[in-house]
Amino acid sequence: MKITMEMLLAAWKMRQEEGTEETKLLREHCAVPGMEIRNLRLFRAADAIEKRLVQHTLFLVREEELSCFLDRTDGKDYAVFILSGDCEETESGNTHTEENCLPGADQNFALFQNAGDLAGLLEKTQEIYIALLSWDREMAEGVYKAEKETSFFSLAREFLSENYAIIDFDMNVVYATELYSRTHPLENGRLNTETFQMLITHKKFHDVASLTSPFYYLIDEQDVLCYCANIFVDRQYIARLVMELPAGMEKLSPGMEELFSVYAAHVQDMFQYGKLVPRKHQNDQLHNLCRQMLQGDAPDPDVEEKTIAKYGWKIADDYLAVVIRFFPEKGWDVQLKTTLPYLAVQLEQQWLGSCAVRSESEIMLILNCGIGLKDASSGGRGTGTAYRILLQQMAYFVRDNVCQAGVSPVFHSFAELEQGAWAAREALRIGMVQSPQLWYHLFDEIRLPYFLQQIQSGLPESMLVHPAVCILEKYDKVHGTELSGTLKAFLESGMNMTRAAENLYIHRTTFCRRMDHIRKLTGLELEDPDTVLTLQLSYRIRKNVKEQ
Repeated sequence: MKITMEMLLAAWKMRQEEGTEETKLLREHCAVPGMEIRNLRLFRAADAIEKRLVQHTLFLVREEELSCFLDRTDGKDYAVFILSGDCEETESGNTHTEENCLPGADQNFALFQNAGDLAGLLEKTQEIYIALLSWDREMAEGVYKAEKETSFFSLAREFLSENYAIIDFDMNVVYATELYSRTHPLENGRLNTETFQMLITHKKFHDVASLTSPFYYLIDEQDVLCYCANIFVDRQYIARLVMELPAGMEKLSPGMEELFSVYAAHVQDMFQYGKLVPRKHQNDQLHNLCRQMLQGDAPDPDVEEKTIAKYGWKIADDYLAVVIRFFPEKGWDVQLKTTLPYLAVQLEQQWLGSCAVRSESEIMLILNCGIGLKDASSGGRGTGTAYRILLQQMAYFVRDNVCQAGVSPVFHSFAELEQGAWAAREALRIGMVQSPQLWYHLFDEIRLPYFLQQIQSGLPESMLVHPAVCILEKYDKVHGTELSGTLKAFLESGMNMTRAAENLYIHRTTFCRRMDHIRKLTGLELEDPDTVLTLQLSYRIRKNVKEQ
């Protein structure tokens, strides 16, 4: 740990405010910010004749020996603590020492008043110096040893303000001091909805998520100034250390900023080494397994079964997959990075037995029907109270968050997760083309268009359509007849001639003559169910091509 003069002075002030420090700090001057202190040394004029000043050293000097000390200076990479005795003020308001010579404006020094001697000042300085080193060592041990989180968190209070918290990207409060908790009431361990909505609507809240150095953040609505440090793991923003400044304070002292940075670095290590994890986070075992399977990299079945069993899931449970995709509006991609984590948590809290895996612009919600949607698979699409509630809640969610969703059919094994996710994405893709005005799209309602697209993906339309349809279309074009339309109406009416004739507004006898003519031209045997299905698909392929 690098200890600077600013850090020593900040720690000194903390002790002084707590009433544990008798020595009064009168004045400080840091002309060389961030200069590291490695040694503490008393300066005595009597034995300093042969000594030269040493870099990275804090010298402690009595007021009466100050001039002798300054005569022997040969560099500026050191600091000076000056013990000024009783320091009576003059009529001008300045202390006696200030009227005399002090170190130059380009040197680090601090002026103290103490009735004790120089050795007493050294002892107190050493005490704080050692306390800072011990503070850093104990935090490091908390990271690398199996220490309790609360023990690690409590260490910060020795040198930091009491009003701070660690808040992860999902707005879960990983830790908060008692003072912070009193001023910011939590809802189930999270920032309350009002506070979140206030923050999430500010552009600057999203902009600062990429900052790698500590920064000040003003919450305008509450007139609260915070000093913050973002926590990153593998270059991904994962949490934020937030310390609120007392009302009226415009900035922390440089030393307090440095102490804050030291603590923030240890907090980052706690996350990096897995000692701290966001609650219900994207890197837990269930999320990692789902993400792995969605990428087509399925692990050993035994590993799957053991992993999901920890969360109360079974391989043979019924599942649904819902893909939620956000509109790629300009500027929204930046805000999406900090909004998606919160929305993923909202989804998981809304539906028990769910796992929301997020990527750059979408969320894949995997829902265990046996836990969170018991009626989803009872009787198929549209039946079951829970299924209807799911669709209603999904409509509200996508509307409120300006996105669209695709819903898979129920699949009956966790091993089919990749295929279920594919079905959800296909439902969204095809649904947005067929019915772009809808907020969500069900695979059950685009199953036939999906079949047709799969059929058409391999061979050209001319090879897929039944030859009889091509013969009738060609005959109609030459002779001006409507034989192809007649056959299509017959198939769509369930091969009921009377109903088909009514739909075409022609006499039944006329319809029968047309059908006889169709049989003579094509040789069709409509008693064969395979032939009937092929003809029906042929007409749907024709329609699908025209719509495209």
